[in-house]
Amino acid sequence: MKIAIVEDEKVHQDYLAAMLKGASKDYGIVLSLRVFDSAEAFLFAFEEEKVDAVLLDI
Repeated sequence: MKIAIVEDEKVHQDYLAAMLKGASKDYGIVLSLRVFDSAEAFLFAFEEEKVDAVLLDI
């Protein structure tokens, strides 16, 4: 599963990534995680690489 995290604060990026990695181990899911500091960075990357889920900081 490919998941993108769009979050500008490092502490929240780390927290979300740790939670997702822990859950993926518990459920035996192969996880590919990408973290973006801004919506603009995500949108440029999203044109080339599709993801299954996006967690947005709003």
